[in-house]
Amino acid sequence: MNSHFWRRCGDATPHALRQGKDAILHSGIARLLLIGLFAAAHLGCAQRSVVNQDYSLANTHKPTLEARFGGMNPEAPQETMQFEFLIGDFDCHDKLRQNDGSWTQSRSRWRAEYVLNGYAILDQYWNEQYAGISIRIFDPAKAKWRVLFSGAPPSFVGEWLGQKTDDNRMIMIQERSLPDGRRAFSRLTFYDIGRLGFEWRGELVTDDMAQPNWEISCRRAIGTHGDP
Repeated sequence: MNSHFWRRCGDATPHALRQGKDAILHSGIARLLLIGLFAAAHLGCAQRSVVNQDYSLANTHKPTLEARFGGMNPEAPQETMQFEFLIGDFDCHDKLRQNDGSWTQSRSRWRAEYVLNGYAILDQYWNEQYAGISIRIFDPAKAKWRVLFSGAPPSFVGEWLGQKTDDNRMIMIQERSLPDGRRAFSRLTFYDIGRLGFEWRGELVTDDMAQPNWEISCRRAIGTHGDP
């Protein structure tokens, strides 16, 4: 933390933190916490110094009261439009395969909006027992979608890569290893895509079979993005 910061924004920094800054900065976890507090104080000071300047934040395509789900940035890869069908709120019906081969059913919700200044899509899914969140962004260098997912419980984080097919499906793939050492793939497919909804299927794919383990049918909630 430079001395200029302390001289310029010392009044915005709690007195106890100023007294203990030198000692605490030598502690790993405490240092991270302290840096966060200092950054917040510095932000307040910085805001006062630029209040009269003409500037804009790079987040003009975020959700607002007028545009609940944000909008795609015109500078984003045009492939970003491929997931436009997912933007909005959806009422869904789930079927989840159990270890004994039976299927359980439940109601769920799926919601998506534009984030990262209109370059990516954030979607959230939840039912009575589970919740997940994904960031979808098209990677021009790979010519593929990159989907980062986290779900709980249990805690899980993973990445899928994929693309749109000629028959209007969106297929995302993640390579995995089975307990016996064989290679397998998690395949997530959006299909029957339309203005009012879509179907989704999760499968475990091996050399000799594709086993569905999760199916979701979603219909757009009335009064949301894309509703006629």
